[in-house]
Amino acid sequence: MKTATTELDFQPLAKSKDCVAKLVLNRPEKANAMSGEMIKDLNKSLLTVQAKDNCRALLLKARGRFFSAGADLKWMQAAKDLEPSANQRDAALLFDTLSALQGLKIPTLAIVQGSAFGGSLGFIAACDISIATTECLFSLREVRVGLVPAVILPFLRAKVSRSGLSYAALSGRDLSAADAQALGLVTVTVAANNLESTTEEVLSQLLKASPNAISTFKSLMASLDKESDSLEHKQLCSAAIAELRASNEGQEGLRAFFANRSPSWVRQLR
Repeated sequence: MKTATTELDFQPLAKSKDCVAKLVLNRPEKANAMSGEMIKDLNKSLLTVQAKDNCRALLLKARGRFFSAGADLKWMQAAKDLEPSANQRDAALLFDTLSALQGLKIPTLAIVQGSAFGGSLGFIAACDISIATTECLFSLREVRVGLVPAVILPFLRAKVSRSGLSYAALSGRDLSAADAQALGLVTVTVAANNLESTTEEVLSQLLKASPNAISTFKSLMASLDKESDSLEHKQLCSAAIAELRASNEGQEGLRAFFANRSPSWVRQLR
């Protein structure tokens, strides 16, 4: 029986119908290199998560020593046999998958160990938060094999400074976890033996937040990235807070604050 390239699991939260999604890259024997099949599986899994209205967060993880070696170069090499339109559709699916990840209304966390190269950096950038072990290495090595990180570039540009991204992509040099954090690609760096506990701590904090407020914040951030007009910003942001403070969750949060209790949406991992 063929092993699935990814695994999706929903972990139930204590005393609740809510859950946390865990999406795992599962090609450890290939250092989780991303094949066309894996990208299709990732896209399908993200659509499944998107359709669940009781999911509170997504963890993107990888099995084995490494997060991902990036695109499977044998898969990239085979693209020469495709018709030009089919070749572009093949590449476009990766963009659609990254867009689906970035567009989820719930918090998304990339949990990174070992190394993360090439296209896998797009998945880290598409997540809201990334936690990496201090010994991690990151690299955009595409230029060294005559390629560029084209499809993942918009997602990296949203997180990494132009000069930092140019240096990394043009040189193909290795970046330490500290380098990646300084560039904005990584949010938190921890010792390997603290990766699990730190993930739980961050997740616990996220589960204290209003799902509606999180969804609105993510939507606002996406809109602000697209719009540069200050009047448009004013309208978007004022409309958002006006809607939230009159909403059921907004009113529940305010009542809970004055009553010195937890709001109804707060969840526990166990």
